[in-house]
Amino acid sequence: MSAKQRLLSAVAAGLVGVVAANQWLTTPNHAPIVDPTSPLATSSVLYCAGITNGAGGLAGNVVLFNTTATPKHVSMAVATTSSPSTVKAGFTIAPYSKRTFAPANFLKAPVYAVTAAINGGGVRGEIVSASGQSETPCASRGGTHWVDTGLSTLVGGSATLALFNPTATATVFNVKTYSANGFLQPAAWQGVTIVPKGLVTLDLSSQLVNTSSIGVDVSVVRGAIVAVADQVGKKTGSYSAGSQGPSARDRFALVPTANRALATVVVSNPTAADANVTLGIGLAKFQVPDQHFTVAPLSSMSYVVTPNTAIPAAGMANVTLRSSQPVIASVVTGVESSDKQARPAHVISQLTSWRTWLLADGTGRGYGNALVSNTSHHTITITVVAAPLGQAPRTETVTLAGDSSRNLLRLAPQLHTLRHAMVELTTNSNALLVTATASASVAPSGTAARAALNGR
Repeated sequence: MSAKQRLLSAVAAGLVGVVAANQWLTTPNHAPIVDPTSPLATSSVLYCAGITNGAGGLAGNVVLFNTTATPKHVSMAVATTSSPSTVKAGFTIAPYSKRTFAPANFLKAPVYAVTAAINGGGVRGEIVSASGQSETPCASRGGTHWVDTGLSTLVGGSATLALFNPTATATVFNVKTYSANGFLQPAAWQGVTIVPKGLVTLDLSSQLVNTSSIGVDVSVVRGAIVAVADQVGKKTGSYSAGSQGPSARDRFALVPTANRALATVVVSNPTAADANVTLGIGLAKFQVPDQHFTVAPLSSMSYVVTPNTAIPAAGMANVTLRSSQPVIASVVTGVESSDKQARPAHVISQLTSWRTWLLADGTGRGYGNALVSNTSHHTITITVVAAPLGQAPRTETVTLAGDSSRNLLRLAPQLHTLRHAMVELTTNSNALLVTATASASVAPSGTAARAALNGR
């Protein structure tokens, strides 16, 4: 073999090796998912949609929490259905403190969406209703798919979708709905456009009159959205953050089973096959058999957890949902009343476990209960950073066994109460779920749930 032939053979062998290496290497070629609200971020943005004015049933404010030891400057912008975002205010949040922003003080409009641009990271936010009975996290990014269920347009109430475009280009989306009456794809809700930094609202009663257990499915054709559902009744209102898509596994912590409470699991099936659903009920020391039901294709079904003769009235239950098909799920809670139209309804959407959560008191009235759950099958180590608002926090490291839950005050003994407090919990895997209930001064025990802020 000549020197030239040997050279060509070596080059060919090298190419084969490169191809083989590319085929067999399993190293991912994408960046890992990062928390956009991390204190390490050089800048961050929060989007808070769905706030109404004083006459809208869900009047509220945006509350921002600084989880770091350095002050953070924030620029606020407000959008309405008639006006895209314009900068309206700027302020600084002191270390380990909170600031409240009321959009109604700057613009008079039925519905608002607020953008908070932060110089740095470590700030999270939520919308808090004026009554204190409902809170929902602000989003740190837009999405291309949004779903929710458990909404109602029964007489005496209303359900409205607030959809905000956080991008600098137009967004186009389509909406489908599911209910006990089946599937709808209204022509008026196809190809809806939102101008850059603009806000659009959709009144569900314009297409679904006097209907309960409504599921909504929003698909973005171009751009991105941030969405919140406003559920309003005679007695109260509820913000619902929805989720980014259907799931075949879900967990709902702190579901009330007593104290004249009402609790219903609502499931919408967006697929063309039956969804066979199993509910696991973890309740004190009781052994409750799994509950089973089937949701027909492209429809919704409600399953009453409380009151239910198969489920003891024994406080707060941990409900797990498993389905043969990916479904849209929520829990709707309330209080018994002889006037069904006056019963308050709080919609608790699907929650996705994540690696970092912040539970912070935006109302000043605290929480009635708070639970930390490990959704994995293995023990995890959790870093707990906790203190009363405005004070430097203490850091502790604890462990939590797989598939178990623990009261937050036991994890953070430095906190005597869950009022005027800020607690951040972090682990190294997407296995944490943190939920809470409103204090008794806001709502009957356990009937108004809170989703901690997960940084996404």
